[in-house]
Amino acid sequence: MQLRTYTIISIACVVANAFCAATSAEDEQPIVPEAVDLGRPVSFKNDIYPILAGSCLACHNRTKAESDFVLETAASAIKGGLAGEAIVPGEPDESYMYMVAARTEEPVMPPMPNEVQAKPLTPKQLGLLRQWILEGAKDEESGDDGISWRVLDDTLKAVYSIDADRFGRFVAAGRANRVSVYDLAAPGAVRSLTDPALEQPGVSHRDYAHAVAFNPAGDLVATSGYRVVKLWKRGDFVLTTTEELPTVDVNVSNDGTLLVKTSDTGAAQLFQAAEDKLVADLNKDLSRERLISKREADRAMREARVNVVKAQVEENQKRLDEQKKAVEAANEKHKKAIESVEEAEKKLTEAQVAVSGPDEALAEARITLAESEQKLAEARTAVTEAEKQLGESPDSEELSNKVTELRQSLKEQTAQVHKLRSNTIELKTKALADAQEAVSAAEKQLTESPEDEEQKKKVENLKKIVEELNKKIPAEINTEIDDAEQQLADAPDNEDLKKTLEGLRKNREELAKKIEELRKAVTEAEKAVVDANGAVKSASRGIELAKQSVVRAEERLQARKDLQTLSETELEQSTSSRDEASAVVAAEMNVLAAVFIPSEPLVATIERSGTIRVWNTKDGTPVDVISTGQAIEGGLKSAACNGRLLSIVTDADVTTTVDLFPEWQLIQQLGPQETAGSVFSDRVLSLAFSPDGSRLAVGGGEASRSGELTIWKTADWTLEREIQDAHSDTVYGLDFSADGRFLASGAADKFVKVFNMETGEHVRSFEGHTHHVMDVSWKGDRTSLVSAGADNVVKVWDAETGEQRRTISSHKKQVTSVEYVGLEDNFLSSGGDKRVALHQAGDGNAIREFAGSGDYVYCSSITSDGKVVVAGGEDGVVRVWNGADATAISTFEP
Repeated sequence: MQLRTYTIISIACVVANAFCAATSAEDEQPIVPEAVDLGRPVSFKNDIYPILAGSCLACHNRTKAESDFVLETAASAIKGGLAGEAIVPGEPDESYMYMVAARTEEPVMPPMPNEVQAKPLTPKQLGLLRQWILEGAKDEESGDDGISWRVLDDTLKAVYSIDADRFGRFVAAGRANRVSVYDLAAPGAVRSLTDPALEQPGVSHRDYAHAVAFNPAGDLVATSGYRVVKLWKRGDFVLTTTEELPTVDVNVSNDGTLLVKTSDTGAAQLFQAAEDKLVADLNKDLSRERLISKREADRAMREARVNVVKAQVEENQKRLDEQKKAVEAANEKHKKAIESVEEAEKKLTEAQVAVSGPDEALAEARITLAESEQKLAEARTAVTEAEKQLGESPDSEELSNKVTELRQSLKEQTAQVHKLRSNTIELKTKALADAQEAVSAAEKQLTESPEDEEQKKKVENLKKIVEELNKKIPAEINTEIDDAEQQLADAPDNEDLKKTLEGLRKNREELAKKIEELRKAVTEAEKAVVDANGAVKSASRGIELAKQSVVRAEERLQARKDLQTLSETELEQSTSSRDEASAVVAAEMNVLAAVFIPSEPLVATIERSGTIRVWNTKDGTPVDVISTGQAIEGGLKSAACNGRLLSIVTDADVTTTVDLFPEWQLIQQLGPQETAGSVFSDRVLSLAFSPDGSRLAVGGGEASRSGELTIWKTADWTLEREIQDAHSDTVYGLDFSADGRFLASGAADKFVKVFNMETGEHVRSFEGHTHHVMDVSWKGDRTSLVSAGADNVVKVWDAETGEQRRTISSHKKQVTSVEYVGLEDNFLSSGGDKRVALHQAGDGNAIREFAGSGDYVYCSSITSDGKVVVAGGEDGVVRVWNGADATAISTFEP
């Protein structure tokens, strides 16, 4: 996958600057501007805007606009913000913006330190700003015509973008504004993409080549730069020249180790010359082989999709059965809850009886006590009268006996009253205990039952009874104790009174304990009631949720069954298409001659149909197929190759010259418009072709401002769709699903998103990265996505639900690219920690490491069959490995 240079450089700088946390005194010192003499007026777009972009725009853009100050245009900069006009044209020393930038006015800008790692202006930058204000702070018209491009240093060597074609033959790599195409079949045939309009050999763009991407056929490569996408086609093979070439031996390779034989039947075979050992039969049609390969891959993808959908159908059926069981369980729970209601009502009735019983006994005891107390009062009166009479007649024996009898009766009456009072207190204590037990029992039952207002009222009534007893009984006992203490003071030797008083005090202590226990029990019961109040609601809600789950499960199951039917139909069609292609390959070839290609491990065969095929001499695998468009009548006089050009002379003296390694020619540019500049607002950082090659997705946007996503038709290179507000920040990574129906994108706004390619509608967002999403890739069966983050992690997502399946944190620096390997559960990743590795998505473990990178790796790519891995980075070397065992195949120095 290709990498987007512009932001990766910025991220690397941000990470480096983050180590500088403290503000130095030097940061606050005034800046002295340098004198500026450009030999032309200072340009806002070319000279001032880049300065503002580096130090100011992160906080002063139309989206953020701190202090209502926007610095994206000259007009908005002059207008200023909350502090008023910021620039006085012609007067830099009176311009507030200039003074805070020069750090001569508070608050200095940018402040140090800051969250966006913005740096103070350099003396040269401040000098440019001053000169621009002196010249009137003028703005130019919008559009690319006003840009004064500077020549990039040709010593810049870092590889910021890379891609390999799906067949593993070509690798395109971008260094600065140059793009090189390497031919792995012919390592010496390196081609540089040259835009003739730039009038510099080997230069592809004015700006950095931020992204490269091959089309599925491998004969077209797209590259992107500032506000432009360029399309490069592999050039014509058949030349119009009739240049004569030196005749060479058409049978033996230059080093004499290989021999190629052609028979009268038109067959061609490659042998080792010394042993006459067969290396390979040269009888495969590359174009048809590729057709079969593509259709076989399509069939395999659809077969995998069918298997996945079948598994999902089974899973959804299982989930539906579980949901139905959940409904049954919820219904059973609800039924038991209703039964608990009935049982609670029964318990409450019993509790009320339990409380009312002691109350009746207590009432009877109170009546008896009242009668006894009345008799006691009468007895006291009688004793008083008798003692008075005795006092008047002290010698009366009758009166003396009467007083003695009355005193004895009074004593008995008093004892009886105290006994009745003790009995009453015991009954009161028992009533309190019974009430406490009744309330506890009722509340316990209520906690085990659903919420019921009628039950709650009954419990509250019981609580009131308990509260009344709590208030009344202690007061009555205290009165009894006071009375008993008073009587004991009058009769200190009365043992019955002492026992009664002791009993009363003991009852008071026990009652105090019971009251405390009751209060604690009530508190606990109230908490239990609160916890239990939602029982019915919970059961009812459980039934409702379970029913909703059943409905959703049935919908998902039906959707999966529909998808299974569609997938099986597509699989049947692709299988038929593959079989048809296989039948075509059986066509016979008729080889007239074979020629070794000097300096390359290749041999070319020439067929009577005019078709030329190029083969790898190591194993006889087909490399290329070239049609001259004209059949060969008769035979061949000669065939010769000088390493690049193949010349064929027929018996009829017709000469055809073929370029075996043609240049890649610029055929189209996307972006620049005749009347309105470019449709792209800024650097284009990501490119992706659809699997059938009919669409090209282009991603980019202005940093911190917009995330642009456009879709182009490759048939005529017209804009098919612009997805509005695709992201809120720059788009760095794009990838089509294997069936071309969906496009995944990753951006600086930390989101991965998926869009429907038929409608352009947003399907789903994947949120979880804490920094820029640098790249994204689909698994071949469309069930999973993998994303690379500047937060040093790779995330694996369930493409259907948006859930994170796994976060892989094995990279120690930013992860710059990721790519799934076809239908496998493996993906390739690269990062700033110099690593290029193949991981298993299921467990996150690294399967193998591709060693050799000497510095920060900005980009990597792997073919869909996993056979070829390529990567590039800061050291400028393009490295190619065997994907199966990680051995090095080639290295291309800058």
